[in-house]
Amino acid sequence: MLPKTIKIDRILLSQNFDKVFRDSYMQVLLSSRDNLKEWFPWARNEDTYARENVEARLSDRTQDWQHFPSTGYDFVYGLQDKTTKTVLGLCGAEIFEIEGIKHAEMGYWLGSGYEGQGYMSEAVTALSDALLKLDFISKVSIVCQHHNIGSRRVAEKSGFAFICEGGADLCLRDPAGDKNCILFEKR
Repeated sequence: MLPKTIKIDRILLSQNFDKVFRDSYMQVLLSSRDNLKEWFPWARNEDTYARENVEARLSDRTQDWQHFPSTGYDFVYGLQDKTTKTVLGLCGAEIFEIEGIKHAEMGYWLGSGYEGQGYMSEAVTALSDALLKLDFISKVSIVCQHHNIGSRRVAEKSGFAFICEGGADLCLRDPAGDKNCILFEKR
């Protein structure tokens, strides 16, 4: 089982989406809107930013943890500054089973103004290492857009190996997403 909280040097990964978290998350989501739209189809939908929809999505993510490690659920941690508890973004994984073998595919985003400081590399390293300690996970993968240099760096700095370039079919989390992708894996 994954821990409810993962403490790292500067950051905290937590499954706790309480009111304080939700309020801070709402602020970072709104302030990061323009940046997120470039990378995520969900961010281009204006309904994404309605408070009731944000509350519902965070509630769904909380409910998903009750099903761990089943396939088809998104297991998400809030990423916070360890000292100030400021929300920095989200980091999570979905479990997939292909030909009887389970693996995790990670997804993440960081709020505007927090990029380039190593926060997400720390989070991805900690979560991928925790996933790989589970006896039923054979590998962890990251799929990002070819031109998303920041996500590529996160994968590389977190110990993931480049596997291949290809289309959206590489991304099990969003196979209808962008067409020009890169696959990284960690075992």
